[in-house]
Amino acid sequence: MVHGGDASETQTYINGIRVAQPYTATPNEVPVRGRFSPMLFKGVNFSTGGYSAEFGNALSSILALSTENTIEQPKTEVSLSSVGLGLGHTLQWGKNSLTFNSSYTNLKPYSKIITPDIKWTKPYENASGELIYRHQFRKGFLNIYGAYNFENMGLYQSDINYEEPIPLKKKSNNSYANITYSQDLGNRWAFNSGVGIGNLTDKLHYSDIYLPNDEKSLHVKGTLRKTWKNSIKSIWGIEYFDNNYKEEYHRQELAYSYGYHSKMTSLFTETTFGLLPNLIGKIGLRGLPPIYKTRTRSSQGRPWATL
Repeated sequence: MVHGGDASETQTYINGIRVAQPYTATPNEVPVRGRFSPMLFKGVNFSTGGYSAEFGNALSSILALSTENTIEQPKTEVSLSSVGLGLGHTLQWGKNSLTFNSSYTNLKPYSKIITPDIKWTKPYENASGELIYRHQFRKGFLNIYGAYNFENMGLYQSDINYEEPIPLKKKSNNSYANITYSQDLGNRWAFNSGVGIGNLTDKLHYSDIYLPNDEKSLHVKGTLRKTWKNSIKSIWGIEYFDNNYKEEYHRQELAYSYGYHSKMTSLFTETTFGLLPNLIGKIGLRGLPPIYKTRTRSSQGRPWATL
């Protein structure tokens, strides 16, 4: 639970690269779930404040996920629950490894045993897959991560504007991929870079209203890190965000579209130093150079507006 803000202010990062659409689809008043398997990551760092200057944009909290920077050993994992099943496997050859994880969730059998508060017309269904490729260079490491998620559901949703619950149907296709590379430059210098792309397509039917939308995101990032001593470390970085959102509204004879396109570049630096054996301090600075644009649009004759 995060105090204040909404989902857009609680961002998820994988290997330092932002995931613009990290959650599964859900009806109102039902908690959302993260769509990434925790078994694929070496650690989970959830911060509700006081996080690094590396993460900005007035966030309430961040969830930082990191995959192993080592070649995985061959293994197979199988999971079975009352709502679905999952399968994972890792291949390893030389300085390469390939890991995939898949899962399928269907609430139909579960809802027949446990009577839910939700009146389903199509119980929630989810099929997802994740893949990680790793390659070890002499002084560098390449990590390629990809994930896909399909969701389908239908239910009756209460609405204050209607006397009776309203039928709702929703289908979502959510894909994400990032490529990160780290390089040891010697003399305690290190370089990290990464690119992340995401695409979310929703098709929502709400009573007699049809609301399809599409969101595309891009995040490019590069950092330099220096360890001066074991107790003093510095980081310098630059990153670029590009978000493009489009939505349509259809109801009987009425139809129009709207959306926004946001571009932002950020610079940041931070130094971490040890004060006591169990106490550290951080001094950081983050800023926006004059490359910051948000444009909104509508099909009702209003032109792009740049903020």
